[in-house]
Amino acid sequence: MQPTGQAAAAKDKATLHAMHNIVSFHRDHMRFNAALLLEVAADLSREANKLKVFGDYWQRAAEGDAAGFDRADPRFGAAGCGDLSPLSAVAGAGILFMEGQGEPDEIRMLKEKLKSRGEGFRNKGQWLVEMMGKSWQRDRGLLDPATVEAAWPRLRVVSVTWHGAKQRWMAGKLLLVALEYLEMIEFTPAAIRQNRAAAGKLLLAAGWAMDAAAALFCKNATTLLDDDPEMAEYLAFIENQHGY
Repeated sequence: MQPTGQAAAAKDKATLHAMHNIVSFHRDHMRFNAALLLEVAADLSREANKLKVFGDYWQRAAEGDAAGFDRADPRFGAAGCGDLSPLSAVAGAGILFMEGQGEPDEIRMLKEKLKSRGEGFRNKGQWLVEMMGKSWQRDRGLLDPATVEAAWPRLRVVSVTWHGAKQRWMAGKLLLVALEYLEMIEFTPAAIRQNRAAAGKLLLAAGWAMDAAAALFCKNATTLLDDDPEMAEYLAFIENQHGY
């Protein structure tokens, strides 16, 4: 049995209410995500620059080597490694290699950050790809004479978000690649000194992978910001044309 005209109208109104709800809440969440992605990108850029400073330094001939004391003497275990930590960069980067210590805490914390963010953005990106596939099918219902004016703004938002989801997935993968580069280095003074230049190249590669991820986050944030007027247009159509 086909629904009566009154029942069909009530069903259509309920559908519009649901779609208005989805876009309203996700528009504001999109605004949050745009700011978040820019903050993450800036943080990654700063971290990448630290690695590149050290990577460049390690590829040059040893400088600032503390030859005036015995490195093996436990009394000097807190001495800075002048050939591994450029003194001019310590204050800004916070990374200090010491003779009697192993991996600096700043490197350990960076690896934890890369793992957490890499897995998080990779997994969330994949989830969002799947969600946008479902949204595309649902919102194609707007291709109706009564709602066709709202179809393009909404479908454009879905397509842009779909593309952004893939960017986040790729950015997450790049952060995990950067982590792989760092895990190839044994961050003890003795081990790095065995092939300082090779370790420097790995630091540079990790920094470049982080730069690429940061660039993707910036591009994604830009498209999210560009979507705001489209979502406003879509919401206004529902509110004005259908008495929501």
